[in-house]
Amino acid sequence: MLLIGDQNYREHAAQAVLRDHEAGCLPRQTAYGGVLCAPPASEHIRPLPESEWKDRIRGMQGRFIGDLMRSAKIPCKDQGRLNYCWAYSLAACIEALRLTEGQPYVELAGESLAGDVAYRNAGNSLDSALAYAAEHGLSERVAVPAYSLRTSEWQQGWKTDALLHRPLEWWDLDGEQVWAQTVTALLCGLPVYVGLAWWGHAVMYTGLAIASDGEIVPEFRNSWGSDYGDDGYAQLSGRHKVPSRGSFVPRAATFSTR
Repeated sequence: MLLIGDQNYREHAAQAVLRDHEAGCLPRQTAYGGVLCAPPASEHIRPLPESEWKDRIRGMQGRFIGDLMRSAKIPCKDQGRLNYCWAYSLAACIEALRLTEGQPYVELAGESLAGDVAYRNAGNSLDSALAYAAEHGLSERVAVPAYSLRTSEWQQGWKTDALLHRPLEWWDLDGEQVWAQTVTALLCGLPVYVGLAWWGHAVMYTGLAIASDGEIVPEFRNSWGSDYGDDGYAQLSGRHKVPSRGSFVPRAATFSTR
């Protein structure tokens, strides 16, 4: 599997330029992403001790959210030439979390969040995207054509459909313990919505592995299509693995009548 670390991160950051992408993940705007987010400590959730991480990673093999996605054959998202990593990765997190709740796979359209950036092809901060999604939801792909930012091209009723998929509850991982909290969430089998400043990019963390040198590295799934890495999956190492523009964990999948 592709490993991105301190030695080769520049070439991957440069790929965004080759794809005509500007920074898709912008700096945070609020302390807790609005009222929908809360820090884990508010619910007496503490990071797992680092001394337990490797044993727990070994025990989680085959059970991380990425493993569930592979088993369910969830297709990799591809944002094309849109600067919508913030929207596609958010949609991917909700699609993934539905699996843990026994809900059927429903492809969600990142483009349905375009109203948060005035329907432009523009980057966004993760906390702003979360607040917008909590109010407006994400429409299913069948109602919103891929890469279309014109609502005139969307199916009638897309707004009503989007309200069926509103992610309302998130944990906001931030501060000195952001890495430990991110590891803990992944070890609980949850996806993590992550912003990386060095890349100007948002991705979904899907699991953890132990590298040959003993380092604990996160697995992520990109939104650049299945031609990137192993069906979109890759790993990060060194200082570039630590979230720097937000790390958010969905606590419950979207409400839906389906």
